[in-house]
Amino acid sequence: MSARTVRSRQPSRFSLQNYRIGTRIALALALPLGGLLALSLWIVFNYFHSAHELGNTRRMAQFAPVVSALAHAVQKERAISIGVTGLRRDAFLERLAERYYETDARIADLESALGRFDAQALSGSLASRIARAQVSLGRITGWRAALAGQSISSQELTANYGGLITELIGIVQEMLAVGTRADMTRTITAFTHLLQVKERYGLERAIGVSGFSAGGILPADRTRFSELIDQQWIYLAEFRLVASPEQAALLDHVLAGKDAAIVDQMRRSVLAKRPQELKIDAMDWHDAVTRKIDLLKTVEDRVAADLIAQAGAAEVAATRVAIFISALAGVLLTLAISFAAVIARGIVRPLQRITGDMDRLAASDSNVAIEDDRRGDEIGEMARAMLVFRDNLRHIAQAEERLKNDAVLRRKEGYQRALLDNFPFMVWLKDTESRFLAVNRVLAEGCGASDPEALVGKSDHDILPHELADRYVADDRAVLASRRRKTVEEEIVSHGERKWIETFKAPLLDEKGEVLGTVGFARDITERKQADADLRVAAAVFESQVGMLVTDASGVILSVNRAFTEITGYSVDDAVGRTPRMLKSGRHDAAFYTAMWGDLQKSGRWQGEIWDKRKNGEIYPKWLTITAVKGEDGAVTHYVATHTDITDRKAAEEQIHNLAFLDPLTELPNRRLLLDHLRHALAVRARGGREGALLFIDLDHFKTLNDTLGHDMGDRLLREVAQRLTACVREGDTVARLGGDEFVVMLEDLSVHTQEAAAQAEAVGEKILSTLSRPYELAGHEHHSTPSVGITLFGSQRTSIEEVLKRADVAMYQAKLAGRNTICFFDPAMQAQISARVALENDLREAVREGQFALHYQVQVDGDGHIHGAESLIRWRHPRRGNVSPVEFIPLAEESGLILPIGHWVLETACRQLASWARRPETAHLNLAVNVSARQFRQEDFVDQVLGLLAQTGADPRRLKLELTESHLLEDIEGIIARMVELQAHGVGFSLDDFGTGYSSLSYLKRLPLDQLKIDRSFVQDVLSNPNDAAIVRTVVALGQTLGLAVIAEGVETAEQRDFLSSAGCHAYQGYLFGRPLPLDAFETLLREKM
Repeated sequence: MSARTVRSRQPSRFSLQNYRIGTRIALALALPLGGLLALSLWIVFNYFHSAHELGNTRRMAQFAPVVSALAHAVQKERAISIGVTGLRRDAFLERLAERYYETDARIADLESALGRFDAQALSGSLASRIARAQVSLGRITGWRAALAGQSISSQELTANYGGLITELIGIVQEMLAVGTRADMTRTITAFTHLLQVKERYGLERAIGVSGFSAGGILPADRTRFSELIDQQWIYLAEFRLVASPEQAALLDHVLAGKDAAIVDQMRRSVLAKRPQELKIDAMDWHDAVTRKIDLLKTVEDRVAADLIAQAGAAEVAATRVAIFISALAGVLLTLAISFAAVIARGIVRPLQRITGDMDRLAASDSNVAIEDDRRGDEIGEMARAMLVFRDNLRHIAQAEERLKNDAVLRRKEGYQRALLDNFPFMVWLKDTESRFLAVNRVLAEGCGASDPEALVGKSDHDILPHELADRYVADDRAVLASRRRKTVEEEIVSHGERKWIETFKAPLLDEKGEVLGTVGFARDITERKQADADLRVAAAVFESQVGMLVTDASGVILSVNRAFTEITGYSVDDAVGRTPRMLKSGRHDAAFYTAMWGDLQKSGRWQGEIWDKRKNGEIYPKWLTITAVKGEDGAVTHYVATHTDITDRKAAEEQIHNLAFLDPLTELPNRRLLLDHLRHALAVRARGGREGALLFIDLDHFKTLNDTLGHDMGDRLLREVAQRLTACVREGDTVARLGGDEFVVMLEDLSVHTQEAAAQAEAVGEKILSTLSRPYELAGHEHHSTPSVGITLFGSQRTSIEEVLKRADVAMYQAKLAGRNTICFFDPAMQAQISARVALENDLREAVREGQFALHYQVQVDGDGHIHGAESLIRWRHPRRGNVSPVEFIPLAEESGLILPIGHWVLETACRQLASWARRPETAHLNLAVNVSARQFRQEDFVDQVLGLLAQTGADPRRLKLELTESHLLEDIEGIIARMVELQAHGVGFSLDDFGTGYSSLSYLKRLPLDQLKIDRSFVQDVLSNPNDAAIVRTVVALGQTLGLAVIAEGVETAEQRDFLSSAGCHAYQGYLFGRPLPLDAFETLLREKM
């Protein structure tokens, strides 16, 4: 009998199969290693590039003081040069040469610094500025010559030197804008603001030198003095906002010095006296202001040094990170290459040894020492198969040796027959014609013969199906032709049953090497194949993501899988030989484990949730399943345990519970859990028993904290309040957060007597007032906050949950009205006020639906009294209430959200009126201002709404002015600016209403695309009697002029107020002096009369 191999296709000429395994492994590992190398190089390049960019920033910071020093020298030269043109020419001429020398030295420093600087690091606009400054520096020689020839005036000198100084300051500003980081922005802003302050002092020095040298200060110079002082104040205020505490302290020290006081005294003399009364010497003025500017220069040098230090520190830090990343990438790449080499060596070398051993066996060397037979992988299986094959060859060789002696063969023939017949598999000898020479009893019985001799002389065709016999004969011929041994495993069908058969065939040679026939054996390996398949499945299951361990019947661990080691932290060596008791967490008592083992012994299986301990001591939950393995006698031989780490699932369940019932910020019960507790408490009270109380707590002025210090500080305060409230109550009481700054405390088990229960609740309320009123430490800021507390009792009568909450809310609202920081019990009268408010809100909704609103118009005039526009003001004509004041219904509209449809109606009506006026020549020039609420302006589609109304009505966008209040600036400043820029691009103008009454950041104000500032009526009302209001009005006007914004004052009721505003520089007005808000017909009648 023979076995057949399955022929495999020849690999193509260019297939990878033509390459050696070592080459293929090298190719497979080269691709990911190459990718890893490329990625590492890219990351390292980016880090070094960032360090290089920070180096450029440091060099810019070092270059900026050189430019500012030159600007300082030029400012001094300007003042001396202007003094030379006046009456004290000789005195100033003595200092002129010294100024020229200092300026030339600073110019040389600038040129030297530019020579060392990398020109490629300069942006195009910065390079252009430097070029323009160099041209102006080249003109200084001409200015000096003209001064020597007395052919240049002080005004020309002021203009020439002023232009040069502006270019130098612009260079510094643009240089420090190149490559700066967020953490240096404040220092850069402080530095540039000091440059601007010094220039204003320099201009003030120049104007004073010019005036005092000419014999007196002109009125125009006095006005310029006032403007420069206002501008200095603005820049110094901005400096304090962004400077560090040390820098601000140094500035305050400089401004508080004697030299600063002398200059301030001279200023007051200039602003207070008539020009002919001034007795100030030009040189004294020059020296006093120069000393003050020099002191400011010390502050500037300190800020510059801080900036250089920040830039240098950032560069060093970035360089260290880049070096660390480079080293880390190198180490990781080296480890990856080493790991790949180890893997490749572990595969290729054993295969090379096996290949060499097979070649020696093919050469009939039966003394080959087979290695790697103890490995557990496929290489080990090959080595063990070769061991069997080598031993068989040895046996055959010995048999061939015995054939040399006929006598020995005859004497041992019986032994051989006994040996063949006792083999558990089929054995045969064939001649060169594939006829059987000898077979054993297993083969004979398998072919249906009772005697092995009955098959001698027969061939495969005589005993097997024709197709199978053809294959076996072909295999015999292949072995005879190649003189090579052959082993085949194949699946056949025998008597209708599928079996796996392993067949071995080898050529039979005599002592001369002549082929005598073939020898072979075959065995049924179906069970082994099935066992191998089962082992592979079991191995795959054992190495799954589920932790597994196997113990013997005594509970001693025999093996664990990889998932077990990853979950528990115990290695295989740590676990094997120990018992699962090493995992006990201590959370379960002895009764728990007794019940577990009782169930396991009864049913052979246990599963459930259990807490265990990892090697590092961490306690964790897992789902454990234990199964008993029993032998054929029914006794337990092993236990197999599988477990899954359910830490994430438990955390998710806890998170879901917290999200459903706890406030995420404070971790207090939320409204849902509070209602559950309150429902339970009401049910208990309904069955009789003690009273309960509900305390509604609202923080006073919480919105102010959010608006001024930010929502992060607000969140810190809320968390601290939650902790203090929890400490104020008993363990069984409930503290909850409803949202925002609203908290609720529910007290249970109070006295059965209402008066005593009220006293107990009031005592807790007083404790809460005292506790919450203590100062809060919020990230270095001390903050004071007070609560308003409303209390209502429940339990003495049946009330709903909603009614209890409503009463507590009403009581809290009553506490607010009582002045805040107090306690109020529920009062039915307050309920009536709230009901009135609800009724007003319902009427307001009806007014929106029924169109009960109208617009009134109040004129806006210029300095000559000419009407150039109007402001639209909404009025509500209620059929029952009459005229309802906007002060009463606008806040309610804001809170309820009705401001959105109302605001849209106002915009639409205003646009239609603008379009109507545009069709008449006498009114086509009118502008119309429309107030827009913060809530309305923050709508995502607000820009589309405005543009759509303009297109729909045909109104000219350039005649529409939207008035925003400072409350718009408290949130989403970037979104506000984006909407304003988009609308302004279509021609719509913007005015900042009620300016000065809210919180305005000058840095934001400079960025807003405004057209106008409106001075609030509260400042105008007392401008003639209140110096503070007068100073604020002047400051707003000066600020508007500095920023290039128009300024209009509202609430102008007297001619004296108008005259003061005009003298302060404000030439646009609105108020009762010019006209009250009027309906459209009356307003147009007023227009005709005025025109």
